[in-house]
Amino acid sequence: MMGLYLPKVGDVGFYGFKAPYEHLQTTRIECIRVSRLSELGFSIDVQQSVYAKIGLEQDVYDEASEKDIQIALMIQSDGNEIYIPVNYFTSYVQSSIVEYKTETLCIDIGAIPKSLSTEHVLNEMKTLASQLVGKELECFIVEGEVVELITQEIHDTLEQERLINVNAEINPYKTIQELTTKVAKLEEYIRFFESNTLE
Repeated sequence: MMGLYLPKVGDVGFYGFKAPYEHLQTTRIECIRVSRLSELGFSIDVQQSVYAKIGLEQDVYDEASEKDIQIALMIQSDGNEIYIPVNYFTSYVQSSIVEYKTETLCIDIGAIPKSLSTEHVLNEMKTLASQLVGKELECFIVEGEVVELITQEIHDTLEQERLINVNAEINPYKTIQELTTKVAKLEEYIRFFESNTLE
């Protein structure tokens, strides 16, 4: 048999409930007032506003009325108020409990050639994000529909620009391009000096 917790005015936190109030167990709520059923009956229709509203039958209300049970007025974190008979409370955890949330980090890469793999990007981001957050993260790629068809000539131009703009520290293509340019200049100097020396 489940235990019984009598809520106190001002208690804020997470409560345990018996059915049909168990859906409130993950909601931070506060106890505003605790009244006897007979007292509460002067201001509201208890049978309709408390029992029938949550799906409790007439006989449940009749039994509670005979016992003049206490009913707590609770306010949820979103501001909604709800009356709950105290015999449906089972536990209470203070609001010092730490709330957790779920977040998803999204990076919109945009339109890229269908043949281009971004697995290396995924792996780099997973490693970096896991190190920064301090826990192993799940990373995955979501591929969208084909958004545009372009000519090979335009593709070649766009690829040339894209590859050059990739960070040189992790982009072998750009490094090769820079080294090729330097080698070409050095070869020009060598030919110049050789020709002058021979003369």
